[in-house]
Amino acid sequence: MEQFQQEKLDRFVNSVDGEVDAQISDMIQEAQQQGEEIKATAKDAALKASYDRIQKAVKETEAQYKRMIAQAEQEHHCSLLSHREALVEKIFENIRQRLVQFHQGASYPAYLQKQIRDVKLDANSVIYLAPADMQYADLLKGTSGAQVCEDDSILLGGLSITTKDSKCIIDKTLDTAFDEQRKAFSTTYHLGE
Repeated sequence: MEQFQQEKLDRFVNSVDGEVDAQISDMIQEAQQQGEEIKATAKDAALKASYDRIQKAVKETEAQYKRMIAQAEQEHHCSLLSHREALVEKIFENIRQRLVQFHQGASYPAYLQKQIRDVKLDANSVIYLAPADMQYADLLKGTSGAQVCEDDSILLGGLSITTKDSKCIIDKTLDTAFDEQRKAFSTTYHLGE
């Protein structure tokens, strides 16, 4: 009987061992499945975090390049404006030199006389000339009958006239014509734009 008891005990032990082995196997399988799920979740989280970092880096790089492009465009625009201003200065310095040559030329006295021909002048009228043009005072006074005075503000030449107690001023100076042409040029012509 002892053997029978031993066999029964062995079967019971084998049965328990089989159950324990099955439970252990189930637990190992469940643990492996949970491990796989945890790995997949961690991998997804890592991929999402990597994607987010890459997107942030792309946006930062894009913003940096936009700033660099904007700065380069601004520098180019400033350079263009400086070059344009230099060209305008050169053009008008050449014009100024030509006006100086005209002022010193033989046709200048006739030009001054022509400027007062169409204006009604009398003894109350005053013609203003540049200090360098006072040599033509007698010529203009003889032509018009008006008084001739010096005006230090006239630099390039020409003349200005006041009539009837300074109520009407006629400006025919080369200085004013030069300044008006410069302003008109700046608003009309867009060099390099």
